[in-house]
Amino acid sequence: MPQARLEMDVVENKCRALIIDGERQFNRLIAFNLHLKGFACQSAYSEEEGLAAIESRSCDVVVLDPAVSSSTPTVLIARVRAISRVPLIILTETSDMNGQIACLTAGADDFMIKPCSLDELAARILVAFRRSAVPGGAQAPLQPAPSAEIVSAGDLRLDLTSRRMSCGEREASLQNLEARMLAELMRSSGKVITHGALMKSLGSDASSGTVTSRVTMSKLRSKLRDVLGTDPIRAVYGVGYRFDYP
Repeated sequence: MPQARLEMDVVENKCRALIIDGERQFNRLIAFNLHLKGFACQSAYSEEEGLAAIESRSCDVVVLDPAVSSSTPTVLIARVRAISRVPLIILTETSDMNGQIACLTAGADDFMIKPCSLDELAARILVAFRRSAVPGGAQAPLQPAPSAEIVSAGDLRLDLTSRRMSCGEREASLQNLEARMLAELMRSSGKVITHGALMKSLGSDASSGTVTSRVTMSKLRSKLRDVLGTDPIRAVYGVGYRFDYP
């Protein structure tokens, strides 16, 4: 893309980029380069600063280095997705392919490895910005992720979009049936939920009935023990289950 064209597009669309990176010198270098290309830039140097800026809807595209947080990259991405669908570009020194796939699966829109071309980064930001725009060139409003996609109980979080549950830095991937079953239990936390209600939450996927329910429950409880260090699901004989956490 010609440099002049890139700058004109950015100025016309008033793209606002948020750079979340704890390396202050590198953060400022990116921001300075983007300013020269016509972007409006904001820098954040911590996870807290970054999430606050995202929640305030003061940016159109986010460039994030997960090293800014003590949590794993996927947990940090889940926190972003819990409050916004803003285009998210991960910028990190980690070149592990599995890590890249995990970030993209968790909700990132793009992935770049440090050191990178600042011109390429600017172009990718512009592409992400264009994709988020509505017809006519107006910027699509940044909407928080629907509350139904994130279910919480204490410090346990379930992301139904990526089907991942997390507690602090511990996390686990869930199968579709496991995620839906856990969501139903968490939403009814402290109350007994019947076998019938659980089967209804699994829908047509639970084609083998009670067998599917028991196998799914067994796997789910094992993963909960790995993440929480305890099993919060209590069996109520002859009735169903109760989720007790925290």
